[in-house]
Amino acid sequence: MESRAATACAMPIADPDEERRRRRSWAGRVGLVAGALLYLVEDLTRNPLPHPGRRLQLFSSEVAQLRPEGLPWNLRGLLVIGRPGVEIRFPGPVEAGFLEVSCDSNDEYAVIARRGGRPVGETRIPPRSATGVRLRIEQIDLTGTLGGQAYDTLSIEPHGGDGLYFIGHVRPL
Repeated sequence: MESRAATACAMPIADPDEERRRRRSWAGRVGLVAGALLYLVEDLTRNPLPHPGRRLQLFSSEVAQLRPEGLPWNLRGLLVIGRPGVEIRFPGPVEAGFLEVSCDSNDEYAVIARRGGRPVGETRIPPRSATGVRLRIEQIDLTGTLGGQAYDTLSIEPHGGDGLYFIGHVRPL
């Protein structure tokens, strides 16, 4: 007669194929989670969340790619910006009096043109709609505020709206 201790410790012999399938399934799940984490880290390095007290500084080439109107705010390539806004530096003086900016449709932005750190012109982009967080394209006439002066830096600062601010592209016309 067998003792109870001997039968309680007896383990059934596992099917080797079943064990391999179980391990692959577990490794697949771990790989999926690791892949998602790597994607998140990569996405945040390309489109970092803004530091609430710091102005984002970019070169004009980083925001030159045209973005179509209607894109959602969280699409890769769009820049979420904080209250201090974004400063865009151009490689040299820009004399274009018109500017194309894609930004959040329900927020207001101030656009300040600077030359050598000194403001040479300013205008506002009013909100287009009261609701929705979609990209809109605005063509801005700076000729009246610039008075024929060139600029080498643009600052875009949020001024009112829902608190979620983003831009897609900025380019002189």
